[in-house]
Amino acid sequence: MGGFIIGFDNDPPNIFDRQIKFIQNSGVVKAMIGLLNAPPGSRLYRRLKEEGASLGMAPEITATGHEFHSQDGS
Repeated sequence: MGGFIIGFDNDPPNIFDRQIKFIQNSGVVKAMIGLLNAPPGSRLYRRLKEEGASLGMAPEITATGHEFHSQDGS
């Protein structure tokens, strides 16, 4: 079993493909992939807010890729 986090500032656009390839090639039987989040009040949240990052997006991982939706569903 392996746990992986994506969403770091330096993650390249192909991070999903790279992680899938790594997981398959390394023999990890069960993988959990989480998205880095910034809980309100954390240093990361404050930094992202200062940088103008969109903090109201909730990711939805689908079988065909990834989509992002605002927390109100739009």
